[in-house]
Amino acid sequence: IIRLTAEGVLVWRDIFHEQLQAVVEKYPTDENIDLIGLADLMTTLVEGGIIMSKVLKDRLILPRQLLLYRDYIKRIFS
Repeated sequence: IIRLTAEGVLVWRDIFHEQLQAVVEKYPTDENIDLIGLADLMTTLVEGGIIMSKVLKDRLILPRQLLLYRDYIKRIFS
């Protein structure tokens, strides 16, 4: 189960990493940015947001977290 979960997480990491690489190509920056870390942050936000939404019975937690991530990415590359 751990191996399968790790494989799934790595697939999502690759997907998010590819998307972030496309952002870097379109909006280059002088800063050294850890794209793998940003990709992992996205997965962490989604998984954590799902858990918090269920525990606190608030469907808006996950969407708010995703919007904050979007704003963070915009600030990095603007």
